Amino acid sequence: MKIIHVDMDQFFAAVEQLDQPSLMGKPIAVGHDAERGVVSTASYEARKYGVHSAQSIQVAKRLCPQLIIVEPHFQRYKEVSSQVHEIFNDYTDIIEPISLDEAFLDVTENKKGMELGVDIAREIKQRIYDSTGLTASAGVSYCKFLAKIASDWRKPNGLTVIHPDRALDFIAKLKIEKIWGADFRKGYQRAVNYHHQTLPHRTRAGATYF
Repeated sequence: MKIIHVDMDQFFAAVEQLDQPSLMGKPIAVGHDAERGVVSTASYEARKYGVHSAQSIQVAKRLCPQLIIVEPHFQRYKEVSSQVHEIFNDYTDIIEPISLDEAFLDVTENKKGMELGVDIAREIKQRIYDSTGLTASAGVSYCKFLAKIASDWRKPNGLTVIHPDRALDFIAKLKIEKIWGADFRKGYQRAVNYHHQTLPHRTRAGATYF
């Protein structure tokens, strides 16, 4: 199988910076500036200060005093997302959206007749940029689990391929916090405390740590 995971870079924030050029290069957080407001997306400039999604707006402003809070424009995000999905549809009908800004594509048998998943991913990334002015990161592998991890590996505007022959070595070096969908919570912290930070360590540690 050839699976591509496409993940738009800092999507909400990137759209706001695109629509408001004065915000380019500045630390912004998309969200409602209220006592209980939460960050939807932070620009990479804001992330340098520790600002991140799902964080309290008030905490974010303390971490980054110059942070610019931008009200979200969800209809606009949906419009851009639809543009991106139109591009996906040119390559495959087997699309699994995760959210407005990311999706899995099964390109094993694709409409373009292209042999390599990496070539499809590269072309999709370029077309997204040409169409929207935004960058996306892509991961290519033989399963969704690895494709998802790969898309995050070289963000922003990254492209990573995990070949089946190298998958086990890649997984063996993977830190636990990089595992998509896993929520180790206290178990993860205990593992870190005992220096069990990669999957082989986790295996040897046994279930009592998690």
